[in-house]
Amino acid sequence: MYKEMKARQKKEFDSLPIHAAFGDAQIKKKMDELGLSDDEHAPNYFRSMIVPLGGGCFLLKEDLPKYNALIARHEQELQAAIKADRTGSGFIKEMFIHELYNHEYGLTENAIETLVCMGMTPGTLEGNPILKKGFELACKEVKKGTVIGF
Repeated sequence: MYKEMKARQKKEFDSLPIHAAFGDAQIKKKMDELGLSDDEHAPNYFRSMIVPLGGGCFLLKEDLPKYNALIARHEQELQAAIKADRTGSGFIKEMFIHELYNHEYGLTENAIETLVCMGMTPGTLEGNPILKKGFELACKEVKKGTVIGF
């Protein structure tokens, strides 16, 4: 459920026209690749045509609506799947198991990093009993090391 959703969403995200460039030389090269102006003010012109995503990655401003729509749809899908799990023992538990493993909870037994990456806090869990139950179930399984395939 969660793992499949994340794999599909990653494939969709990877299809976005995201580019990378580090420093003026790479910026000029990327501009040539994208068919943008190469005048003497090229780096500044280039920077006015892009939306930085961090880590040297960027989108052309014209691609921002497509990016925003995809991110919003992915978040809506995630929230719908969480809401559909009425007990916390299905999708929610699987979601937390996956992310707890990704953040090495089995070694550290510190779930804060996992929660932060998911945009949550301990208060988020306290305010949602079903989410909290799924989280607690996932933590127990990851501690036991009985989950396979993550």
